Amino acid sequence: MGKAFRISFYQIRLRSGSLRIPLIFFMVGCFILENLRPVLEFSKAVEVPVSPYAFPHLTNDFVCQMVIMAGIVLVFCDAPFEEEGSFYLLPRAGKFYWGLGQIFYIFLMALLYVLFLLLLSVLPFLGHLDPGTEWGKIWGTLAKTNAAPSSVWLSE
Repeated sequence: MGKAFRISFYQIRLRSGSLRIPLIFFMVGCFILENLRPVLEFSKAVEVPVSPYAFPHLTNDFVCQMVIMAGIVLVFCDAPFEEEGSFYLLPRAGKFYWGLGQIFYIFLMALLYVLFLLLLSVLPFLGHLDPGTEWGKIWGTLAKTNAAPSSVWLSE
């Protein structure tokens, strides 16, 4: 198992060193922050804090779903992750551990991507968070009424 973990961490180190992965994270992050900006403005206007449950509302929007899925497709678009070093790693680790390392890499990158999205969905509201266990007044109002501005994706 150690070989498989080393191969997966090698893949993460190799991919994060390229410009593609950080650029994808940056573009998806800018899109999500721009989508959450009107909610923050609404929260400031009515002076009511926001509960940190924006992620389910983000994934409820079709366009946001497409951007999130396009981001993960672009992260994994170079599968089966063969580069010049693969031809040296494969005989040393063996086919089984090399394949297991690739699977671990996919799981780790998917986990990092989802954690990034979760963190980013809470980040804009740091000064206006209501750490309750319920949806809160802002999400309930935006979901049930037309109080949101026309530019907010929740008004659909």
